[in-house]
Amino acid sequence: MSHYTQVKTDFDEGNKAELIEAIKEVWPNATVLENAKVRGYRGTKQPTADIVVRFSNPESEAQGQYDVGFQNQQGKFVAVADFGYLPAETRVNGLRGSAGVNAALKPAYTAKVVEKQIKSSHALRGYRNVSKKNDYIV
Repeated sequence: MSHYTQVKTDFDEGNKAELIEAIKEVWPNATVLENAKVRGYRGTKQPTADIVVRFSNPESEAQGQYDVGFQNQQGKFVAVADFGYLPAETRVNGLRGSAGVNAALKPAYTAKVVEKQIKSSHALRGYRNVSKKNDYIV
């Protein structure tokens, strides 16, 4: 029998928009919902999450599809899913389950958080992001 597992992440509540942007960048074909049910194995109780990544059939609430949810718990997001059955696009460099989800999202999330901090700092105006051609912070 399958079950939902909660896994701590380093994703901060104050950077929710950046987490959503990272999700959309990493999984462009997925649908991102807010305050929705996390689907998983049939017959299990669906938890609700602040952010839900739906990889297929986003309109259906029926179990049997497998999502990843992120719940805000004391200022940090906790990943919630039936990790054993997540789709192949959540696997990164042989990592699967919660490790694959974290490995997929962390680089994009970190880049977006750093970019946000740079844009908000007057001392860093004119900084050049070398990962993108001719991208200066103005």
